[in-house]
Amino acid sequence: MVEDLITNVLDTWLDPAASLRLRDIAADDRITELEFQFPIAELKPASLSAILAISEVHSNSAEGLGFEPIRGLMHGFIDLVVRRAGRFYIVDYKSNRLGDRLAAYEREGLRAAIRHHRYGLQYLIYTLVLHRFLGQRLPGYDYSTHFGGVYYLFLRGMRPRLGPDCGIWYERPPWRLIAALDRLFATGQAAEGP
Repeated sequence: MVEDLITNVLDTWLDPAASLRLRDIAADDRITELEFQFPIAELKPASLSAILAISEVHSNSAEGLGFEPIRGLMHGFIDLVVRRAGRFYIVDYKSNRLGDRLAAYEREGLRAAIRHHRYGLQYLIYTLVLHRFLGQRLPGYDYSTHFGGVYYLFLRGMRPRLGPDCGIWYERPPWRLIAALDRLFATGQAAEGP
């Protein structure tokens, strides 16, 4: 069973063009468990919500989220970063059981899981991390040119015969949102100053 699951994950095309699957990623085109730390100037629920409102897709990602203002370091790990055709992608593995049928791992089931577990907020943070990482290391880095997007792989739903239509959530967050999050974490300001 475990062998089948791993084979399914490695052999499933992640994109409709059938140009990206994990089995084909060479060792020098991937970073496994990319650890990150970055400072947070100040983060408040209201300022985070204001930034997320920039994107209709993410406007409710902080809904109901309450916390005291935060200052300090954000620390974590990105499961996998891959490079393919000059673009960099975030890959995160999810083992959630969404149901007993493959239909539970289609777009609407994944959308519900992304919302329920706040994975959208998680991958926005991961996108910011990779944006900063590439900006420091890749000469001539440009988000629109070099950032390919985020893949959340719901392992139990992936099947090579179904390709990206089952078990795979993909998004490429808009640059405007990532730039605003970058500013928020760096300065604590939800909007640009005068």
